[in-house]
Amino acid sequence: MNQKNTPNHPTSKLGHALLVLGSEDGVAPLREALDALISLSQRDPEAVDLGAVLADPALALVVFHALDEPDLVKGMRALGPETPVFISASAVNDQIRADPRLVFELKSEISPDQLPVLFTRALGGAPPERPELSADDVALHKRVLELASRFASSRDPAQAARSVSAELCELLDANRVHCLYHDGASGALWALSPVEREHRATRGLAGFAARTGKGLWLRRADEDPRYLAAIDDPGGRGEEQLLVAPICGAEGSVHVVLVVVRQGHREAFDARERGSLGLFIQRAGPLVEHLAQRQELAELVREHEERERGPFRVEALRARQAGERPGEVIRVTGAWVPVSYWLVLALVLVGFAYLAFGRINIYSAGPAVIHLHERRQITARSSGALAEILVEPGERVDAGQLLARLDDRVARSELTRAELSFRAELRARLLEPDDPVTAANLTDLRRQRDNAEAALVERELRAPVAGTVGDLRIRPGQHLSVGETLLSLLIDEDARRVIALLPGSDRPQLRPGMVMRLELPGYQRAYQHLHVRHVGEEVVGPSEARRFLGPTQADALALDGPMVLVEAELDEPSFVVDDQRYDYHEGMLALAEVRVRSESLLEMLFPALRGVLPRG
Repeated sequence: MNQKNTPNHPTSKLGHALLVLGSEDGVAPLREALDALISLSQRDPEAVDLGAVLADPALALVVFHALDEPDLVKGMRALGPETPVFISASAVNDQIRADPRLVFELKSEISPDQLPVLFTRALGGAPPERPELSADDVALHKRVLELASRFASSRDPAQAARSVSAELCELLDANRVHCLYHDGASGALWALSPVEREHRATRGLAGFAARTGKGLWLRRADEDPRYLAAIDDPGGRGEEQLLVAPICGAEGSVHVVLVVVRQGHREAFDARERGSLGLFIQRAGPLVEHLAQRQELAELVREHEERERGPFRVEALRARQAGERPGEVIRVTGAWVPVSYWLVLALVLVGFAYLAFGRINIYSAGPAVIHLHERRQITARSSGALAEILVEPGERVDAGQLLARLDDRVARSELTRAELSFRAELRARLLEPDDPVTAANLTDLRRQRDNAEAALVERELRAPVAGTVGDLRIRPGQHLSVGETLLSLLIDEDARRVIALLPGSDRPQLRPGMVMRLELPGYQRAYQHLHVRHVGEEVVGPSEARRFLGPTQADALALDGPMVLVEAELDEPSFVVDDQRYDYHEGMLALAEVRVRSESLLEMLFPALRGVLPRG
């Protein structure tokens, strides 16, 4: 950049800051402000390549003083893309004002003691950029912020605790969440939901978090000597993993302590789940602080009103101050009283009739699995790597047909060795028939050859019966273990039935011919009515039920307690919902209900009337 009147345009290099002058007038405050930040060193303007200096990427701050517009434009063009710029008493056009590098226009009215603040902030650099968030992260932030807002804006602390506990359970995949409120002045620590309890923040992990404001993560709760189940997790056995997180206000005071509990046998809280809880704590802190201040102010106002009101209610005083006129005395006319009397009497009679004749159906309910085919699971008889698969899903196979083959190189080598040894010994036996040693060796080699042939056969997977190949759960090169399921054969392709697992206590009331009501997930209240074909004679446990269902369906059901297997037949291969026909599919889950008895409302309220009223 060409400088005019070089003697009046000295250039001062200040470490990482630069002062470019068009005039010495009024430059003292600028020089003093920059001197307060970085030592000033004078340079001969003729010896400085100003364009190269301005383009230096290490340059952290530039001040243009008293430059005309052309020189100012050239200087702005020579600067780096992120260098902060201050302009003092210069001609600034709209294009320069729109430049993001321009920090501030320095006017003569600005006090000199305010300049170091501006320069210091500019030398501090730009604020860190926010990391880019994915769509899932944005949705998570939005959900957490909404949850924090609802929690802090609720006027009912018990309802707020229930709501935040339920939603944090779902968000963090936890078993339960305890929400404890804390009063720093008295040290009280209490919960309002689901059971009210009150303690002091002198014990337990929750008390430690309330006193220190520090969160905790324990893989097993009872490994920490501070753990106290009565405070931290009522009903817990100590083997659970805990996340203890305090919600702090602006001054560090703890208002709420959250205890997130997950069963010890489950996976540990991962970084995303802990980050979600931290994000909730971060967002909820200022809001809870505002709620606490609002409640304190409301308490002070209420105490003041109680002192001022005397024997009169606050509402009455407010109405009096508002100047409202008293209302007239209610006048009850007798025209509608008889009608209301007979109406109430009719409603009472209808209620008694409903109690006497209305009935409630009692159902035996449980999960159910839909079977469209009879299946035979093919398992590995020996372990090893799978060499090849000779069938495809949907292919029809005959009994004894080869389905797959394990890696049999070792077995074949052993069989070849045994066969060669057997033949050599057999020739020796033929040459010397009377040699007893040869006869004994021949017998041992024959047994070794037979064992090698049996081992080779075990490496082959053949179809035990004719059928159609179902799902393939193997791939070439996969290592298989003994008993591992490889594939399934569909034997009977038209055996439509439903297997329901009903409570074992209902077995005496279940019998063939009853109506089973089937509800499929995703099709609520679209019931399918079937007839029970068979009821199991025995009440079995969860393990026996899983064995009957097979590994495929058993893994999809949560089985608990004794149960009885009830079988019903599907009349059609499809079902209709809202005039749309859908096909059943193998392994679909459903909810089965069988009505076992019916009782009237009076019998439900008064069990002594059972047997007196007619049965439904």
